[in-house]
Amino acid sequence: MKSTLSKSIQFSYCLYLLLASSCQEKFVVPDPIDSINEAYVTLYDDKNFKDRKFTIKYDNNPTDFDKVKSDDGKLGFGDKTSSIRWQIPKGYKCVLYDDSGYRDRYIELLPNNGVYQEIRDLDANDFGDKTSSVKWFRTSPPKITNVGDAYVDLFDDTYFKDRQLTLKYGNSPTNFDNISSDDGKKGFGDKTSSVRWQIPKGYKCVLYDDNGYRDRKIELVGNGLLQEIKDLNTKNFGDKTSSLKWFEISSNTISGHPEANLLKDINSAYVELYDDNNFGDRQLTIKYNRNISNLKNVKSDNGKKGFGDKTSAVRWKIPIGYKFVLYDDANYKDRKLILIGNGKLQEIRNLNSKNFNDKASSCRWERN
Repeated sequence: MKSTLSKSIQFSYCLYLLLASSCQEKFVVPDPIDSINEAYVTLYDDKNFKDRKFTIKYDNNPTDFDKVKSDDGKLGFGDKTSSIRWQIPKGYKCVLYDDSGYRDRYIELLPNNGVYQEIRDLDANDFGDKTSSVKWFRTSPPKITNVGDAYVDLFDDTYFKDRQLTLKYGNSPTNFDNISSDDGKKGFGDKTSSVRWQIPKGYKCVLYDDNGYRDRKIELVGNGLLQEIKDLNTKNFGDKTSSLKWFEISSNTISGHPEANLLKDINSAYVELYDDNNFGDRQLTIKYNRNISNLKNVKSDNGKKGFGDKTSAVRWKIPIGYKFVLYDDANYKDRKLILIGNGKLQEIRNLNSKNFNDKASSCRWERN
């Protein structure tokens, strides 16, 4: 009787193991991918892809794993990752960081042409239970020709570490103390220690040592490819950047300044007035059809009120058939200086040469 019972128990146990094994999800190695939209990284709470998991799709860049939810909806995945699976196409990578905010040590998950890859035990990489933030990167972005794709990435530490501030084309902050980095933390003045940029040919981005686009500067000239400076101390510009401005340029020059392409549309016309000679100190940008009867009542580009009797240098880009007139007195009175449009970028570095320094009190657009 005991023998029959024992065999029955053994049979039942074997049947249980067989059923449990058949119920387990069988992993099938997926085919290679070629689209970034198919990319993923799956992190596991235990070795050999066990326990909870957290799947991250492309462009999801969690800054703090303590605040994310795993795939089963449970909050918190900080310092949990023990194994990992991923598929990333050529031209991209995903980086795991030891600390929140993309800081401290890191491990890179490279693409291998979209083929499935895995690490069964991150202890072998000295990275078990370490991951606290994740960020995606392009490893070899294609050359860009559209300025709408241009950007500059500024980093708080050398070699692209710690906090990051990404600025797209046209975003020209006058005071870095007043802006927030990508993680939402306010203040980036005198913080930049490394920089990456991708800007098409014909454009550049200029970093300034002081707010309001003043003092020393370093130019990031575009060639369409990804470029970088790992340590701005090598340029004597570490922890110096306080403002930034974008410019359109070309191979030709006027008075030593790069000339922009010929302008034909009056709606794109502009005039830039500067508080100091050689385009220094505060700046006031005036777009087409904005007429100012009293410059004492306007704010310069950095928000400071009053620009009456301040203009010492001027740049303008106006198409043929139009002009911009500066007047010595408010309400378009007294002496005047006429800026004639020819479609090209023009400039006067020192208005003393025109006997009009610190004279402009009103200004308006006119047709020739």
